[in-house]
Amino acid sequence: MRPAFLVVVPNASNIGTLNLGLISNGSCGTLGTRDLRARGNHLLNQFLRAAALGVAFAAGPIAVLAHGLLDLGAIFTGLVLVVPVLLLASVASWREIRVDLCDILVAAFAGCIVISCLLNGVSDRKELALLAVVLAQYAAGRLAPVRDARSGLLSLGVGVVVIGIAVTIVALVEQWSDNHGKPYVFGEFDAAPTQFAVLLGVVVIAAVSSDRLPRWTFVGVGLLSVVAVAVFSASMVRFSLLALVVSAGAGALFCKGRARRRGLVLVALLIVAIGAGAGARWGAAAVFGRHLLTATGMARIAPDASMLLPVAKECPPVDVDNSLAIRKQLLADAVRLLPQAGPFGVGAGGFALRSCVRGHSVHNSFIQAVIEFGWFAGALLVAVIVTTWHALIPLARVLPDYRFAACLMLFVVLISMVHGRTSHDFILLLVLGLAAHLRATRESAASQWMLRGFMPLPSKRAATSSGPSGS
Repeated sequence: MRPAFLVVVPNASNIGTLNLGLISNGSCGTLGTRDLRARGNHLLNQFLRAAALGVAFAAGPIAVLAHGLLDLGAIFTGLVLVVPVLLLASVASWREIRVDLCDILVAAFAGCIVISCLLNGVSDRKELALLAVVLAQYAAGRLAPVRDARSGLLSLGVGVVVIGIAVTIVALVEQWSDNHGKPYVFGEFDAAPTQFAVLLGVVVIAAVSSDRLPRWTFVGVGLLSVVAVAVFSASMVRFSLLALVVSAGAGALFCKGRARRRGLVLVALLIVAIGAGAGARWGAAAVFGRHLLTATGMARIAPDASMLLPVAKECPPVDVDNSLAIRKQLLADAVRLLPQAGPFGVGAGGFALRSCVRGHSVHNSFIQAVIEFGWFAGALLVAVIVTTWHALIPLARVLPDYRFAACLMLFVVLISMVHGRTSHDFILLLVLGLAAHLRATRESAASQWMLRGFMPLPSKRAATSSGPSGS
């Protein structure tokens, strides 16, 4: 008679319940092969998810680098945006997905966009296609575990940031005394340093919010971040670095012990790096200071300033070289257009057609959603953020994934309030999807954390003392 083995298997559907089974000796080899195969598939899927999420977060910088270094165009950019979504859908565990309140809110938000387009028409098919890809990013995040996003960012994301620093330094040196202030990377992308800085912010948050990141990995990411922040600050990147410091500081405060101390030290070094970078190009920084004074009415506009002539009687002249003055006018236009938006807005791209600064969006995703897609759409977008945030915060102090998602949401919401554009909010919807995934699984995550607290793993010393010699 062949011996049998008693196997204790945790029941995945109900944590705390154990299934008992008997496996005869003759079937061990078969099950071992199956286990190895399942383990291999799991690792492969984990790698593919991490790579796809890394590309999704770095899509903008990758597109800039591909265009500037390899002369790749719009087709490659489209592939970078779409392929990660398809890949994540192909390796997702669809049986584990359950409809959540956030899914309903996002579906209603998408419905408002469709209704707005049907009522107002579509002036730009490209913008409509980008909107569809933006909404697909939510699905991509919803299907993927947050830990895979952290892995992708700390590998692929770091590599993209390194290349971004290099190409920004080249442009910065060549255009050090340029009146424009912001260097044109590859001679045409003045927004590239800001895109690199946003990706850097996501990477820093991934590192700071983790209390299990190896020491030397954290040191490497920290040194890279300090250098990068100094370079991007010298490139006159402003609000993105401020949002980075605030969000990384929140991530450090959520941690405890050594993780909190090292996170706060890194945040302090980043603040010093921001000052050093701005001080290195004091002339360009002083120009932005004067722009702030003129935009707030504390100083007169220079007589030789390039002024944008009014396009309508309610439009004042605007200094086209003063980005702060442009933003001030865009916000004034938004206040003027908000009452006219109605339940379903003025249509995609409608703000740029009605603004005093033609061709510019309001640079605020939430205001733009209200104006272009209606009051309902704006309320639904805010509701998704509030709902996910309310679910993340209680567990952010004890679970790294929830901490990472909460700080990441803080970061992207801040960015969306100053640099946002609904047809380019890929990271915002991706982060909302990741947060919704955590919200849908929060009860299981909390149960597992509580079980770990009640049944701690034995220490090496305890294991040694309870060995054969101690019996």
